[in-house]
Amino acid sequence: MDKKRILVVGSGGREHAILWKLRQSRRVGELFSSQANAGIAQIAEDLKNPVETAEDVARLVEQAKTLGIDITIVGSDKPLELGVVDAFQDAGLAILGPTRDAAQIEWDKVFAKYLMVRNNIPTAPFTVFTELEPALRHVHERRDLPFMVKASRLARGQGALKCKDESQAVFQLERILKTKSFGEDQAAIVEKCLTGSELSVTAITDGESFQTWPYIRDYKKLLDGDKGGNCGSMGAWGPASLGKGKFLIHRQVKRRVVEPVLRALRVRGRTFVGWLYPGIMVNLFGVKVLEFNARLGNPEAQVLMRRLRTDLLDIVEAILARQLKKLKIEWHRKYAVCVVMATEGYPQADEDEYPKASIEGLHEAAKVPTVVVFHGGTMEENNVIYTAGGRPLSVTALGDTLVEARERVYDAVEWRISCPKLKYRLDIAQI
Repeated sequence: MDKKRILVVGSGGREHAILWKLRQSRRVGELFSSQANAGIAQIAEDLKNPVETAEDVARLVEQAKTLGIDITIVGSDKPLELGVVDAFQDAGLAILGPTRDAAQIEWDKVFAKYLMVRNNIPTAPFTVFTELEPALRHVHERRDLPFMVKASRLARGQGALKCKDESQAVFQLERILKTKSFGEDQAAIVEKCLTGSELSVTAITDGESFQTWPYIRDYKKLLDGDKGGNCGSMGAWGPASLGKGKFLIHRQVKRRVVEPVLRALRVRGRTFVGWLYPGIMVNLFGVKVLEFNARLGNPEAQVLMRRLRTDLLDIVEAILARQLKKLKIEWHRKYAVCVVMATEGYPQADEDEYPKASIEGLHEAAKVPTVVVFHGGTMEENNVIYTAGGRPLSVTALGDTLVEARERVYDAVEWRISCPKLKYRLDIAQI
């Protein structure tokens, strides 16, 4: 049996979880990472390619050819915007992920909002601004506080701010349109603040059929009690309970969100292949879409990979062969909880500004039943693991009950892992 050589693009906890799951397959041979952190480096060869520019994409294609990579899986968002899938397909290489045009539903929120409006996909009312002065006049005249101000392009999960007064809106608008804190070519989206329960939906599609995966509850606020600013996420758990209305919610997600957006992209010649991750808000009036992502969430991926029973390679190959509808995906009958341990200064600091500090106790954490620690921003020097980014660790555990999984995670987080520069929430899977 020829074992597959697989490359995963990305360097965070999500990509570590994907590689960890692939490593369990008997049909997987060598694993490669475009840029490995300390955890990934233990199971995959590091190609030392950050994939941040078009030149990096071209170099990655050549690396894949040289190494004889059988399948590439894209984990993170920036390579999708750069067109890594297009480049690999043009070179005749198998790759899982949407093309740049299909992934625009994530890297261009203005495109996504108008696509939703045109296809009757429920979302919050919004206004788009490309210049500061009209935007300032608009927020001065609004009376529906609080409301959201969002950057239109990729912003590392930090481009959205819930504005409780005009001063906060001015602050965020100036960051987007004046100081360009989130990069050039950003527009500002001002939209109604939705209320309810937020859920992460994961759908997998081969371009013809799709399957939705178990829903995840994640925590995008930095502090306990869902307070503080937005960030990439401080934790997640699943499968999320939908209560008495679960069948109605699931039907709405399928018929009013996933089906119409995939159809809308397809008729525009942007057939979507890969993981589609809509963030949705659920309330008494139904579901509304907060945003679309064109890849697995982080830390949603860590929760999903812990619960996934089916061989991930089987899923990947079924998608690439357009045979997803023939595959039954199975899940462990367990709850999974993930607690993110973030570095001091997260999420405000730039990636190269986070403090470097040694992390101890990882071997002790691994002794807690079912605990697996996925690495994000970490590096290794002289056999010591150091922080090297905003979210160095995602600590996960399984349990027969949510309480059991949560207790195991916090046993590892609070009593086993030690680093003076790491912070975490204490209420993941509790509120």
